Amino acid sequence: MLLHAIDKWPGATSVYLWPYAIRHAVNIRNSTPFKNRDLSPVELFTNSNTQPNLRHVHTFDCPVYVLDPLLQATKPINTWLPCSQLGLYL
Repeated sequence: MLLHAIDKWPGATSVYLWPYAIRHAVNIRNSTPFKNRDLSPVELFTNSNTQPNLRHVHTFDCPVYVLDPLLQATKPINTWLPCSQLGLYL
């Protein structure tokens, strides 16, 4: 996951994000059920039948664009200035 993110967004991603990549991989592994069973490792560990909500699983290191605060002000801004900054969703 980390190598793919570095390949796609080299200016925003670095190898220093490896703990986040490992944590994300562990969360996905614990939330997905096994092939031969209908239970996930979290359900087996807690001995419950509540399934993890897979809609909360997002892609690792997704690029996000954060708007400049000057756009929210009533002052006029220069058209040629960048309106956003590139960030990462972890």
